Amino acid sequence: MWRTIWRQACTVLLWTALAIHAQAQPVPGGTLDLYNEMEPVALDKHAAYWIDPTGQASLKDATEVAPDAWKPYEQSRIHAIDGKALWLRFDATIGDSRSRWFLEVVLSGLDRGTLYYRDLNGQWIIQDAGDNVPVPLWPLPGRFPTFELSSQPQVGVTYWLRIEHARIAFASPIQLANHKTLTGSRESGQFMLGAYFGLAALVIVLGAAYSIGWRDRNLAAYGLYVLVLTMGQLAYLGIGGQYLWPNWLHWNQIAAFVLPPLSTAAGLWMVRVITQPARFSVQLDRAAIALMIIQILVCVADGLFSTMLTFRLLTSMTLVTIVAILGLLVVVWWRGDDPDAILLTVGLLPVAIGALFPMARSLELIPTSALTRYSLAIAAAFETPILLYALSRRAMRRRESFHRNEGLPRTDALTGLATANVLERKLTEALGRAEGDNFALLAIEVANRDAIAREYGPEMGERALVVAGLHLRALAKDVDIAARLSDAQFGLLVRGPIHEDQLSSLATAIVARGLRESRALPPSVSLRFHVVATQPRRGPDAPEAAILLQRLQDHLLAITSDSRKTIRIV
Repeated sequence: MWRTIWRQACTVLLWTALAIHAQAQPVPGGTLDLYNEMEPVALDKHAAYWIDPTGQASLKDATEVAPDAWKPYEQSRIHAIDGKALWLRFDATIGDSRSRWFLEVVLSGLDRGTLYYRDLNGQWIIQDAGDNVPVPLWPLPGRFPTFELSSQPQVGVTYWLRIEHARIAFASPIQLANHKTLTGSRESGQFMLGAYFGLAALVIVLGAAYSIGWRDRNLAAYGLYVLVLTMGQLAYLGIGGQYLWPNWLHWNQIAAFVLPPLSTAAGLWMVRVITQPARFSVQLDRAAIALMIIQILVCVADGLFSTMLTFRLLTSMTLVTIVAILGLLVVVWWRGDDPDAILLTVGLLPVAIGALFPMARSLELIPTSALTRYSLAIAAAFETPILLYALSRRAMRRRESFHRNEGLPRTDALTGLATANVLERKLTEALGRAEGDNFALLAIEVANRDAIAREYGPEMGERALVVAGLHLRALAKDVDIAARLSDAQFGLLVRGPIHEDQLSSLATAIVARGLRESRALPPSVSLRFHVVATQPRRGPDAPEAAILLQRLQDHLLAITSDSRKTIRIV
C-alpha cells in the first residue's frame, strides 16, 4: 500500500514539475543559447507575445498574465496596436563572457520600445528607445531602437519587451545580434546611405547653382523636389532622428508621416513647372494647383492632430497626387508638344512604383521588410540621373536659344559664324598692334554655290553655305575668328604664330575639306572653294581693315570658275 501511495505521490510531483516547467517556457523554441560567433538570430518563433488591449498594463501586470494568453510570436504577423501595447517574452543565455549581445527592432519610427530583465541581484534593468525618447538617451543610439542584453554568461535570463506603435500596425523584424555583427551591419548601411544622400546633396546644389546661373525655373523646381524628397527619406530611414534632430521629440514623431507625402506635392509642382499645362488647359493647371494645396493642407493637419482619420486621408491623397503626376506627364506626351515628356515619365515612374511599398505597409497590406524601408531610396537613385539628364537637355536648349537671340547682332543667322562687322573689328585690333605674333587673313568663296542652287533649288544652295561654315569652324582654332562676309564669301582670321608654308597648307586643307561629300548635300555634290590668303603688315602704316578685306574679296572675284589655281597667296 505504501508503495502505491509513494508511486502516486511521485506521479503528482512529476506532473506538477512539468506544468511549472511549461509555464516557464515562453514558446516551444525554448531558451536561446547565444555564442560569440553566431549569426544574427531572428526572434521569430523564439518568443511569446501578448497584446495589452488597454495599453496601460505594467510589467507586474504582464508577468501575471495567464500562460495560455501568450502565443508564439511570428514576425510576419501584423499587429494593430494603436492605443494598445505589444508584449514579447523570451529566454536567452549568453555563452561567452566576451560576448555583448543586443536586441534590435528593425524599424525606424517606432514610438517606444522598453526592454526589462533582472540582473543577478534581482533588480530590474529597464531600457527605453524609440521616437518618444531622445536618441542620445537610447541604450545604443542609431537608426533602429537597440537594447543591450544581460552580460552575465551562462545565466538564463527572461526578457520582456514592450512595444508601442500608434496608427501604423506593427510587423517588423526583431533580431538578436552580437556587437561585432551589429557594428559591421551599421557601418555598411551608413556607407550606402551616405553615398545616396551625398548624391542627393550634389543634385540639390547643382540644381540651385544652375537655376541661378542659367535662370532656369525647371532646375529650381527640380532642386526643390529633390530637397523635400531627401528630407522625407532622412525622416523615414531614421537618419534625421539620429543626426539632424535627435532631441526634437515631437518633430521626430511626425516627420516620417509628414515629409514623405509632402514630397509628392513638390513633385507635382515640379511637373507643373516643367510641362506648363496652362498652355493647353487652364482647368488642368488649376486642378494641379488645387491638388498641391490640398496635399499640403492635409500634411499640416496630420502633423497637428495625428489621428487615424488624418493618416488615412494623407495616404489616400498621396496616392491621388502620384497618379496626377503621371497623368499630367502622359497628357503632355500624348499631345506631342514636349520632346522630353516620355523621358520625364520614365524618370518619375520608379519613384511612383517605389512609393507603393511603404504605402502598402502603412495600409497594413504587407509587413515591414527591406523592400518597404528602402524601395523609395532605391527608386530615387534610379530617378536622379534620368531626370537630371532630361532637365539638363531642356536647360541647354533654352540656353542655346538665349545665346542665339543675344548673339544675333554678332552672329550670322544661317551659318552661325561671326558677322563681317565682328571680323572687321577684330582685324582692326590685330592690325593696330605693333608687337606680337604675326597673323593671317583668308577670304574663302563657295564658287559653285549658284550652280547647286540652280540644279537642286534655293534651299540646297543655303544648305551648301551651312556646310561651308561647318568646314571652316572645324579647321579654325578656338582663338581664330570665322565669319561670313557676303552671300557666298567667308573670312578667317588666324591668330597666333603662322608661317607662309603653314598658311599655304591651311588654304589647301580648306579646299580639300570642301571636296568631301556631306550627308547634308545630294550624293556626288561637293563644295569648290576659292581661297585668297595674306599675312598683312601691322603698325601705323598698316592698311585699314575694311580696305584689306575688300582687296581680298576682289582677288576672289579674279579667280574664275575655269581657273586652274584656286588658291592665291598675296
